[in-house]
Parts: sequence; C-alpha cells; structure tokens
Amino acid sequence: MALANLVTYDLMVGELSVGISSTDTDLQDFFNDVVEQTQRDILIKLLGVTLYRYYYNNEDETLTNGVKGGFYLNDNKYYEFRGLKEMLKYFVFFYYQKQIQSFSTSSGERKELHAERPEAITSLNAKLVKCWNKGVKLFNEAIIYINFINSSSNIYENFEPQSIDKLYEI
Repeated sequence: MALANLVTYDLMVGELSVGISSTDTDLQDFFNDVVEQTQRDILIKLLGVTLYRYYYNNEDETLTNGVKGGFYLNDNKYYEFRGLKEMLKYFVFFYYQKQIQSFSTSSGERKELHAERPEAITSLNAKLVKCWNKGVKLFNEAIIYINFINSSSNIYENFEPQSIDKLYEI
C-alpha cells in the first residue's frame, strides 16, 4: 500500500503536539485510527476517488514527490509545495482533538482535561479553527501544484478535487 499512514505521531510537534504517552496504547491506537480515516477522507477530496485508489494501490514517483513536497518553477518564478504530509498534519490534529474530549477505550469511557475547564475549550476551539484553516490553505496549494504538474505532463489525468471551506467557528 503506497498510502499507509503518511502522518505519524512523531510529526505532531510544537503547536500540533497531541501529547500521547508512549505507554498509552489505547490513545496511540485511537490516534492511528484518526490518521487513517482523516488521510483517506482528505486525499479522496483532493485527488478524487479514481486517482486516490490508483495511488493507494501503486508505488509511484509522482506520489513520492507529492508526499515530500518541494520547490517548482512556474513562469520563471519559484513556488513551494509543502507536501501532503504537511497538509494532512493539520487535518489530523483537528479531527483528533475534536474527538478526544470523550472516547471509548477498553477500560471504559474516557474524558480528557478540556471537559472541566471552559476556558480550555474556548482556547482549543480557536486553535482547531486555526489548524483547519491552515490545512485548507495547504489543500488549495496542493491543488495548484497538481494542476501545474498536470499542465505539462497530464500525469494526474483523473484529477478531480473537491473544495474544502475554511472554518470560522466550531
């Protein structure tokens, strides 16, 4: 599988830190489930079902370049595409934090620290909106990058992106 989890726990640092203990296997499993579902949903929106399925089942140099990102030259001007991993991190953080406030584990229902502190929820909501909007910005940059690549080579002949809107509140 070419698209096995592009986002891993070790990429979630700084403002995107999810704070999972190395001994909390329930939370690690939950995080991995969120990554898998988020990656699938966002990449289908970005690539379209046909192209997503192709890359899911095939190793391909164009996918590798898309995952890592890099600089490209268009009309004598350099642009940077930061890659699919960078984009997906923001969406993963959004969905993970949104769901983590209450979830089921093998030892019962678990509620996280945000539930008892309304000011923490307000702060988290503002951070979630910021992360979602950053993900949308990177999503739109990915569309521009793929369209640029496609304009000269038609590598992504089945490219069918959908739009994702910015969030202004949760």
